[in-house]
Amino acid sequence: MRQYSEEFKATVITKMLPPHNIGIPELALETGIPKDALYTWRIKSRKTRPADASKNTNAGGLTSQDKFDIVVETATMNEAELNAYGRR
Repeated sequence: MRQYSEEFKATVITKMLPPHNIGIPELALETGIPKDALYTWRIKSRKTRPADASKNTNAGGLTSQDKFDIVVETATMNEAELNAYGRR
């Protein structure tokens, strides 16, 4: 398993966020990093956000922004990819 520096991970995570909003499948092709690793990095980065960024959470623990991000990210996925995403 290849190790990536925290600086490199931060750079890739930044590409996932506005204003770039590059999708994980596209980043995986561009960087050669497995999709699962990118999803994990993004989840970990969301957990370390400042407390004020997670306002307006519902009972499920997702903010409106989190839900929107999921919708945008999954919009181009086919059924098999959506199923795999849902299991994660």
